[in-house]
Amino acid sequence: MELMNKDDSNTKSTKLMIDNQTQIEISQTTEINKDDEYYLKAIEFDPANYVTYQNYGNYLTDLGRGSEAKKYYFKAMDIDPKYRFINNKEGFLKAEESFLKSIKQDPKDIDTYIKYGIIFKHQNLFEKSKDCYLKAKELDPNYSITYYYLGDLYGALNRNEITRENKCYLTAIELDPKDIFSYKSLISFQNSFKNYHISEKYLQILLELNPKDSDTHTTLGRVYQFANRYKEAKDSFFTAIKLNPNCSTTFYFLAIFYETLGRSNEAVRSYIKSFKLSHKKNIYSNSIKKLFIFYRKIGKRYESEKWLRILSIANKYDVS
Repeated sequence: MELMNKDDSNTKSTKLMIDNQTQIEISQTTEINKDDEYYLKAIEFDPANYVTYQNYGNYLTDLGRGSEAKKYYFKAMDIDPKYRFINNKEGFLKAEESFLKSIKQDPKDIDTYIKYGIIFKHQNLFEKSKDCYLKAKELDPNYSITYYYLGDLYGALNRNEITRENKCYLTAIELDPKDIFSYKSLISFQNSFKNYHISEKYLQILLELNPKDSDTHTTLGRVYQFANRYKEAKDSFFTAIKLNPNCSTTFYFLAIFYETLGRSNEAVRSYIKSFKLSHKKNIYSNSIKKLFIFYRKIGKRYESEKWLRILSIANKYDVS
């Protein structure tokens, strides 16, 4: 099966499609039952919650309805590009079997090597993953998507590969100057080493490509904050909120910003807003922890215990 035409631009949808095609299809159908109705109602109630799409995809996969599940996994990735679903041994073994069969049929299919490089990486089989990406690179050294995923792999290995990781992202951008994903990965890489002046340069390029991307404005706000450029940081956070008023991540980082400035009341309001909006476990739990610590610190025992109970419930049910 051909994954995509190599002449296609390396857009967000292109990269997500590569990940999406790694799911193994099982052609089997069953009637819609009450569980289906439950998930569909949940999606109707909150269409922006990627977890619902993820769980419904898992449910359909367990029933052998892989073709249907793919659509919901794809939607989950569209909402949260970091989401991956090849994460169980059974799925991996089927994928590896399919990979060997595909390569035997067409040993020069670049997209197959990339697709299974992704699968191997998610199973922590990094050498197999690297072999796939390097083979893809050998077949077409000008295919920018290969460098994006190769950089992602080097980042997962260890700090000894940081030069290669950085070089891969730069090569991907050189081959495709509109590759938003590689820009974002490069920015994350530079931030990890506190190279905020370099991050700012690439963030400005991202904003030229897409000035309405709230995530980019949020990240720029963080970079300005780390550089003690507080007015610019606040402006960036507020621009992000104006573009996407329902993003819990922006409110979470805005709360941290206010906390840094000692503006406790604004920080608390932002943490509460983040908590109410959040569908991501790390932001959800961290907002609760911050609220618990804040109220305990100022001696409001009832409020602190309330947030502690909420945190306990969140951990019990593994909110994600």
